[in-house]
Amino acid sequence: MAEASKDKIVAGENILNMPEFQPQNVNVHQFYPELAHNFDQNSTKFLKNGKESKVTDPCEDVEQEELDAEYGTSGPLVTVEINDNNSADNDPQPDFDAEEEEEAGVFPTAVDEETLDAAKARQKSIFTTENWQSPVNQINPGMQEIIDETMQQHLDHAVQLKENGEHQAALLFLNKAISLVPNNPGLYVQRAENYIQLCDFQSAILNLKKTCLLDPHNDDCYVQLAFLYFFEGQTLFDKQLYPEALESFSRAAEMQPNNIGYHIRSISCLAALQRHGECLALINKRLEIDSSNPDLYIMRARLHEMFRNTTLSYYDVKDALTINDNHFEAKEMMSMLEKRAADYKSQAMNLSVLGKNREALQKISVAIETNPAVADFHVHRGALHRKLHDFNAAIDDFLLALDKCEHNEEDPVYSDAQRQLLLTYNDFAVECFQKSFYDEAIILLNKAIKGEKNEKGLYVNRGDCFFKQNELNFALQDYQQALELDASDLGVKARIAVVQHEFGIDNYQNKNYVVAQTKFTLAIQYNPRVGQFYISRARTRYMMENSDGARQDLVMGLLLDPSNEDIVSILSRLFPGKSVADVIDSPAAAGAQRALHNLVSTVSPVRLQPLPANRSDEFDDQCNTEASSPTHDSPVVEISRGLSSLKSCITDKDFNLKFINQKKKANYQVKDALLNRKPLKNTHPRIQPLPPAVQSSERSDQKPGSWRTFSLGIGIK
Repeated sequence: MAEASKDKIVAGENILNMPEFQPQNVNVHQFYPELAHNFDQNSTKFLKNGKESKVTDPCEDVEQEELDAEYGTSGPLVTVEINDNNSADNDPQPDFDAEEEEEAGVFPTAVDEETLDAAKARQKSIFTTENWQSPVNQINPGMQEIIDETMQQHLDHAVQLKENGEHQAALLFLNKAISLVPNNPGLYVQRAENYIQLCDFQSAILNLKKTCLLDPHNDDCYVQLAFLYFFEGQTLFDKQLYPEALESFSRAAEMQPNNIGYHIRSISCLAALQRHGECLALINKRLEIDSSNPDLYIMRARLHEMFRNTTLSYYDVKDALTINDNHFEAKEMMSMLEKRAADYKSQAMNLSVLGKNREALQKISVAIETNPAVADFHVHRGALHRKLHDFNAAIDDFLLALDKCEHNEEDPVYSDAQRQLLLTYNDFAVECFQKSFYDEAIILLNKAIKGEKNEKGLYVNRGDCFFKQNELNFALQDYQQALELDASDLGVKARIAVVQHEFGIDNYQNKNYVVAQTKFTLAIQYNPRVGQFYISRARTRYMMENSDGARQDLVMGLLLDPSNEDIVSILSRLFPGKSVADVIDSPAAAGAQRALHNLVSTVSPVRLQPLPANRSDEFDDQCNTEASSPTHDSPVVEISRGLSSLKSCITDKDFNLKFINQKKKANYQVKDALLNRKPLKNTHPRIQPLPPAVQSSERSDQKPGSWRTFSLGIGIK
């Protein structure tokens, strides 16, 4: 029984429930629940030596020395001995009487009451956990804090390795940190930077894209991603992988449209791929947004030069210099264009001297396309167009030259262009005159006179056009204006004489003989060596019964123009019974012969008043422009030494010959009307002829020439 009781104690069972319970062998500490809960039964050891069990403290290192001092033993437990009546080896235990137990009030123990009271007083400070003294009140961290702390440790290691240049090792720690905290955008930025250092741009781009997804409102992420695309594209461009580089640059430009560098690199890729049309379109689109970048103008100038649009290339270079006058590349291109244009001009001049006007025109045109700002080039090309009778193109070139000179009259190029322009107007008018386009010729001459009011040839040509249109008043005013500019011009005087003669003919036909005589006299004064003028005045004087004057004029006309057929018709009236030879041998003819040697023009230029802006409504319809004569006080543009090469619509000789031919034609018509007139006898039938006579059958039996037998009445023969 004693062994069974001892086994139960070792198993940790309650001693009070044992039937073999002995009061004198009790562990008094079991009756103090305040102390019992501090023991760990699993770690309690009972020393089984046959008689006793020793219980040790479960906390091996906690205040062992205090426990020893408290209980005088090696632990807080009191060793008690349980006697077994059946065992002979047990030591004898002292016996207590019942009376002593009642006096003590408690079961007998090995510890006195004072010791127990002192132990009870100190139990709270020794055994209770509430009064345990700890250096710091620590709070156990949570799972998220542990993860964050670990992630930070990995990130610190990665940053340190990155600073040391160990990017591959840094990636390992960053991967661990990202696996712990996958939603931290800063970790992806750090990993992207390490990939960039390793030249793994695709991985870096993926990390930055992940950063943009996690933090879509962070503009710095987009800037870094765009720059990474640009950096990748530049690397591909250096390797001449232009399609891939173009894709990278395009993405960078889409993400950062305000960065001009990305657009320029895209343009460079397009140029390298020979996609010049797309390249030019991209530059034009960019210039609409940013027109203050000289590099864009230079790039477009090169593209225009590639497309052989040298004029547009020149203007782009000029715009670049306007923005930045010290732009090195723009200066180089401008110098190159100017030198090339000068070479083309020199070649054109050499070809023009050799008479190869077509080839010279091509060279000077290329020079103008290369450097269109030089006004002198347009003057040379206009002169070549004029030689080739392309007057419209010549006029356009001269007008452009005047505009590019900014109408500076002191510029020699302006004077040359003005002179060439007037010559072109005049030549064009002469060609129109020869083709009988008189209205167009007058319009061109009006433009020429508007630019140069001091050239008599322009007035003479316009007067010829008016004369051909039978506008004698306008023709006379132009001729008189020309004579005022040059009083010694005999050709102008001859034209005025012809116009005055025409006026006299009209008045003679209207039987206004006094005015007609005045007009014929003016004609003779302007040109006294035309026999027709004397003959016409002789007729007028004859009609005015001035026989002496008529005879004198007839003799002068006969001496000046003996072949004139008008003399024959009036000779018989003024010199009846005389022949032409008799008149020539007469004393009157001898005096007239002496006068012929002294015949000179006796009139002076007539000073004309300024014409109104609109001479007449009819003239406005014909010219469609204002025509006015210059005054002496009005300023004129001086042309160097006049227009020496000015063409005339009609030369003086041709004008007189045409005038003579017209008169001959009129004489022939008059002569034909007189000599080939119809006779008075009319041999033609005046009515419809009668039908032929039909012989009757009744007369068939009659003899020819026999009398007809008439009947005596009705029914009687």
